[in-house]
Amino acid sequence: MYYTTIRKGSTRKLTGNFLEKEFHSSSPDAPDSHKLDARLIDVSQLVREVAGVPVYVTSTARFPKDSNYSPSSQHHFEIAAAIDLGAAKEKGEAARVAQLFHREILTHGPVFRQLWELGVRGFGLYDTFMHFDVREDRTGLKSYQAEPYALWDHRSIRQTYSSSSSASGEGIDYGASATSLILNSFKRYEDEEDRSFLRAVLIPVIAGSGLLILFFQIFQRVQAGRRSG
Repeated sequence: MYYTTIRKGSTRKLTGNFLEKEFHSSSPDAPDSHKLDARLIDVSQLVREVAGVPVYVTSTARFPKDSNYSPSSQHHFEIAAAIDLGAAKEKGEAARVAQLFHREILTHGPVFRQLWELGVRGFGLYDTFMHFDVREDRTGLKSYQAEPYALWDHRSIRQTYSSSSSASGEGIDYGASATSLILNSFKRYEDEEDRSFLRAVLIPVIAGSGLLILFFQIFQRVQAGRRSG
């Protein structure tokens, strides 16, 4: 699992549109720092790019004094695995953006597929915001590519969509590789467990191999010089 430690008040820029402090828990008893599954940061950036307007984090990690805290929620784990996102409510932007994602999720459109590629396996539909989570338990009543996922619908009006009503073709570039976002995360976050392994084991091995190759090349040149002399 890729994760990053979110620090309260940090102005470190994690993506093109989000600062670290925007992902800090809003729970009144939240510590100064907590862990968040790093994939959710890339999910947020993808949502921002698709929405085309500022998108705000309304919930990440939740702690016991949060009014919405639940021990069964993906928000409460030691490494928070869920995020809620929505646009500003002025001029109906929040509803418009939410409906765009409702359509994509319900029709398995290109945005849904990119979210899926980023590891999202839980989708919550609400009138003015969206819930995404990267649950590891692989539970849910819906399925995509023979794999289950969770979907719940709390919209006040449950509009239905046909597959032909996907948002594709509305001038948004859905072609960017979600896999490349994950690779960027691997390079960007400073405290991922896997990156710790990279620093501790893989980098020394690679560096050592490079030095051996360089030494061997120098040795060959010296030997060749002696033979030609």
